[in-house]
Amino acid sequence: MTSPTWDPDKGPSDSQVNDARRVLRADYWTSIRGMVADVIGQMKGGHLESADEVSDYIHESADGCHWAIYTHANYQAIMCSDHDPWEDVEDQGSELDPKNAMPVLAYFCVKHDVEEQLEAELGQSPDDWFTEKADAEEDESEGVQP
Repeated sequence: MTSPTWDPDKGPSDSQVNDARRVLRADYWTSIRGMVADVIGQMKGGHLESADEVSDYIHESADGCHWAIYTHANYQAIMCSDHDPWEDVEDQGSELDPKNAMPVLAYFCVKHDVEEQLEAELGQSPDDWFTEKADAEEDESEGVQP
């Protein structure tokens, strides 16, 4: 890492900016993985019983998270996410109010990243996970050995 000091006339060096971005991105993705761990815990604990409930839970979590609530964090989420939130705006077929555009765009980034990370960690979609779980429970109730 480079020195934390920089010349106020020149600003931080590219190396210092890159170091700061790496730290911020690590913080963002740690938060996303934490949200996913919570979703998986809720699924495995039986508190979420369908893909629709998972979707609703992710919506509520993304909408109420630090990244979507605080203005400075809105920009950070958009910068750290690999997702283009404008795709979601276009999919909804609506225009954003300039007064609340950043929180909405940040919400779309967080929601997308949680959904993608969840699917990556499950190795399948939540819908497929619940189908497999139901099939396994049905087999168990019928006495079928896997």
